[in-house]
Amino acid sequence: ATNIGIARSTLGEHLHRAESTLIKWISEDN
Repeated sequence: ATNIGIARSTLGEHLHRAESTLIKWISEDN
């Protein structure tokens, strides 16, 4: 259960970072 929690936290962190990067790219594009 602990490993799943860590994996989920890491995945969420990567998704959040990717989302921020996408927003940054879109903002610069416009």
